Amino acid sequence: MPNTRSGTVSAPACDFDSDGRPNGSAFDVGADEQPGVSGSCALAPPPPPPPPFVAQLYFSTATDFAVPGVTGPFDNADIYAWDFTNFSRVFDASAASLPGNANIDALLVVDSDTFYMSFSRDQGTSVPTLGTVQDEDIVKYDAGTWTWYFDGSGVGLDTNNDEDVDAFEILTDGSVLISTTGNPAPTGSGTPISPTPADEDLLRCVGSFGATTSCTWTMYFEGSDIGLAANSEDVDGVAVSSTNIYFTTLGTFTTTTPATPPAWSGGMEDVWVCDSATTGTASACGSYATFFDGSVNGITDNLDAIDLP
Repeated sequence: MPNTRSGTVSAPACDFDSDGRPNGSAFDVGADEQPGVSGSCALAPPPPPPPPFVAQLYFSTATDFAVPGVTGPFDNADIYAWDFTNFSRVFDASAASLPGNANIDALLVVDSDTFYMSFSRDQGTSVPTLGTVQDEDIVKYDAGTWTWYFDGSGVGLDTNNDEDVDAFEILTDGSVLISTTGNPAPTGSGTPISPTPADEDLLRCVGSFGATTSCTWTMYFEGSDIGLAANSEDVDGVAVSSTNIYFTTLGTFTTTTPATPPAWSGGMEDVWVCDSATTGTASACGSYATFFDGSVNGITDNLDAIDLP
C-alpha cells in the first residue's frame, strides 16, 4: 500500500504499539507493522501536573456572590481561597450545618479543617452544639467540632449593634485584635481606651479566652492616624504578617497624603497593606500597596472578612 493521503489526513507514522511506519518500503496492511522501528515512535512524556494550589488569601463575601471558577451554590458564610490566579472554596457553611441566615464577617484560617469565625447577624446565629452565637462573639470550628473562643459579652461588647466584631486577628503571642462595626466601649482592665475607639481602629485584648473571656485592652492601631474616618472606611477585615497589616474596608477608602508615604485608595473588594506599620496611639505606615485587586480578579462584592496563610 503506498503512502497516500485521503483528503487531508496522512497515514500515521506510528502503529498502535509505537513501531515506526513504514517498516520497509511500504506500509503493512492493518494497524500493526512487522517488528522493527523505521523511525522514532517513542511515546511523548505526559504533560507535567499543574502546580498545587497554594492559598495566598482567604476571604468571605458580604453577599452570596458568585466567585469565579467556583461551583455554586454560593453563600456569604462560605470561605474562599485565592492563589494569585484561581479561587477555591475551603469552608462550606451548609456542610458544617450553619443556617441559611449565617454570614461570616470575620475569620481566621488555621488549616484545611480548622477555622475561627464571627458572624454578622444582630439577632445571633444558631451554631451546632453552641446555640445562639452573638455578633460580638468568636467561635472555632475544628473538623466538625464547634467551641467558644471569644465571648464579647464577657468584656462588654454587647450594649448595642455598633459592637459587632467585624474583623479580628490572633497574634503570635496569643492576644486578639478586634475591630467593630461602630464605636465600641469594651469593659475590663485598661478601659476606657484612649483615644476613644472607632470602627476604623484595631483594639488589642490580652487576656483569657473561651466561654469566659477577660481582657486588658489597649489601642493597637488607630485608623484615623492614616486618614480612615469616613463611614465607608470602617475596617471590616484584617490580617497581620510580621510588621505588615492587611486591611479591607466597608467601602471606598483613601489614606492621608503626607510626603511619605503618598496617599492610597481603593474599594470594598480590595485588600491593601500597611507596610512596616507603627502601632499604638501614633499609628503610621511606612508605605502602602494593593495586595488583592478584587475588580481585576472578578470580585465586585464587599470582602467582609479576610485572612492570610
